[in-house]
Amino acid sequence: SAPSLTITQPNEGGFVNTQQVLVKGTVSDVTATQVTVNNVVASVTNGQYMATVPINNEGANTLTVKATDSANNQTTLTRNITRDTISPVLTVTQPQEAATFTTPEVTVTGSFTDITPVTVMINNITATIAGNSFTATVALNNGANTLQVIARDAAGNQSQIIRNVTRNSGGDTTPPTLVIFSPVEGSVLRSVTVSGNVVDQSSITLTINGTQVFVNDEGNFLLEELFLPEGLQRVNILAVDTTGSRSEVLRNVNIDATPPVISNISPAQRTLIASQQAIIQGKVSDLSSPVTVFVNQTQASVNQQGMFTATIPIVEGENQIILFATDAAGNDNSELLTLFGKDFTPPQVPTLFPVISPTRLGYQTIEGRAEAGAQINILGGSSPITTTAALEANVNLRVGVNNLSITATDSTSNVSAASQISIVSNPSLALLQG
Repeated sequence: SAPSLTITQPNEGGFVNTQQVLVKGTVSDVTATQVTVNNVVASVTNGQYMATVPINNEGANTLTVKATDSANNQTTLTRNITRDTISPVLTVTQPQEAATFTTPEVTVTGSFTDITPVTVMINNITATIAGNSFTATVALNNGANTLQVIARDAAGNQSQIIRNVTRNSGGDTTPPTLVIFSPVEGSVLRSVTVSGNVVDQSSITLTINGTQVFVNDEGNFLLEELFLPEGLQRVNILAVDTTGSRSEVLRNVNIDATPPVISNISPAQRTLIASQQAIIQGKVSDLSSPVTVFVNQTQASVNQQGMFTATIPIVEGENQIILFATDAAGNDNSELLTLFGKDFTPPQVPTLFPVISPTRLGYQTIEGRAEAGAQINILGGSSPITTTAALEANVNLRVGVNNLSITATDSTSNVSAASQISIVSNPSLALLQG
C-alpha cells in the first residue's frame, strides 16, 4: 500500500516573504520511504520529514510533496502558498505632520494597497480596516507626540509613516522615562523575560502586552516569563502617568523553543574506518539560525543549507562520537554515532620452543606461542607452511642449512616481526656418529 503522508507546515493558503520555505510533516510505511518537495529530497528522521524548498514566483505557488516507498508506491499532497516580498503602499491622510491638538485623543486615518491581507497599527493600537482604508483613535500625551503608523501584510512585509503632533492642554507635559534592559531588539529566545526601569514625577501604570506589571519604589520592574508562541513576536511595554502622558517601547523577538534536528549522518552506524581520521557529515535543520554543531570536541563547518562536516581522529577499536547541535535560542540536540577504527598494531613476535639442530631427520616439529587468533606463516623449509596460533607444525627440511622465518598475521592483515631459527638437516649424521 502507499505511504501515509501529512503536511504540518506551512498551512494551506499561507504567506511567505522569503525565497525559500521550510516544509515539514510526517510519513509512515512498512518499507523505507523517500520524500520530495518540488523535487527537493527531504531529510526523514523517525517518521518526521523536513525540507527547505526554493519559492521562485512572486504570488501564487504550489508545493507538491511526494512520498515513494521501496515498492514504488506513491502518495502525493499539495500546499498552495503565496510569496509576497513587496511592502504595502501606505498613505496617512490625517493628522498632518506638526499638527496641534487640545484634545486627549486624535483620530488617525489613511489607506493602503497590497496583494495580501494587511493589518495597521498606530502606536501599538490596531486600526479598524474597511476595504483598503483604516482608522484608529490614539491617546495623546500633553506636549510632543510621535504617531508611528505601521502597515504589515500577511507575509510579514511592512511599511511605516511617522507623524509628529502636539497636544497643548497645560500641566505636566513630560512623559515617563522608560528604559528596557531585556529583551534585546531582534533577539532569538526560548522564553522572554522583560525587565527595565521607569521614572516620572507622578504615579505610573506599566503594562506589558496589556498586562499590568508591578513597579517598585526605585522604578524597577520584572516579568520573568512572558508567554509567546513560536515565531516572530512583538513585546509592547507601555508606561502611563496620572496626567495621561505615555512612553512606549516595542521589542521584536523571535521565539524558538524547538531543538535542532540532526539527520543524514555519514558514515553509517558501526562503520569500520580504515584510517586514523574520519570525515563526519550530516544535516541540521532548525527554525532559527545560526546553528552550531560540534562533533566530539571539533566544531563542524555548517553551510547555509544546514549541511555540516568535521574531520575527527579515530582510534583503534570502538569510537563513541557525539554530534551536538545548538541553535541561536540555546535549544540543543545530540546524536550518538558509533564507529570502529581499524587495528593497525602488528601481533607480537611469535615465541619458539627449542629445536634440535643438527638433525638426521628430514623434518622438524616447530612449536611455540603466538597472539590468539593469528595465522602463523613459516618460510625457509622445503615448502611454506601456514598454521594457527597454537603454533605446532612439522616443517619439511632441505638437506643442509634451513633458515626458518616465522611470522604472525592478525585478522586485519597486520604482520609481526619474524622469529628466526636455523636448523641443519644431515641424513648421514647417524652413520658418522656410529
